Amino acid sequence: MDILKQLVELVEPGVNAAEIDEQAAKLCEKNKVRSAFKDYAPRGLPPFPNVVSVCINSEVVHAISSADKIIRSGDLVTIDFGIISEGFYTDHCVTVGVEQLSSDNQRLLETGKLAVTQSISVARAGMTTGDIGSTMFEIAQLGGYDIVKEYIGHGIGRKLHEAPDVPAYGEPNSGVKLRPGMVICLEAQVTAGTDQISHRPDSWTVVTKDGKNCVWFEYMVAVTNGAPEILTDTRHWSLVV
Repeated sequence: MDILKQLVELVEPGVNAAEIDEQAAKLCEKNKVRSAFKDYAPRGLPPFPNVVSVCINSEVVHAISSADKIIRSGDLVTIDFGIISEGFYTDHCVTVGVEQLSSDNQRLLETGKLAVTQSISVARAGMTTGDIGSTMFEIAQLGGYDIVKEYIGHGIGRKLHEAPDVPAYGEPNSGVKLRPGMVICLEAQVTAGTDQISHRPDSWTVVTKDGKNCVWFEYMVAVTNGAPEILTDTRHWSLVV
């Protein structure tokens, strides 16, 4: 989490995504950990070329961190990062606004964070993945937003993606029942427009089809018999840098 914090602190006008990726690689080396993302190649996709994914505005997930992606004041910037340490994976993500945000972007940012943070309290033994997802989806909808359905939360441990699936939508009392000892990633990509997406020619970068902005928050949570334990607690971080 310390590395993610340092990467977020790099976000400012004039900085490009490749610079953030280069710093992420240096921080991994300094801390003697490996990137969970670099060279990851699921479902026949080409190996992911970056240590960190930097999404800007209408980019939803898995954006390539290239030098031609320059951050500007008013942007919404998502930093998605994970490591491998002693055989275990981490995966967490935050979106921040850059300097002066429009009122629309500010509200999207606040609602996107709220949708995921409110679902954390539901991640208790005996509850279900549907309870979590319905909480996220209801909050997004109340704000007038939608949630991308193709990309979902997941278990994590010795692999980046493990069971159970944890969609950011669903019906209460449905899905997998949570058990103590599970470690799950709760996440949602909340969009200002529809949930329809498309891919750029690089095969990785996913964008909203209507060009409207998207925010994304992700927390690793350990399920217990009592209150959930947040393993990557970024809730107190500022939404605007």
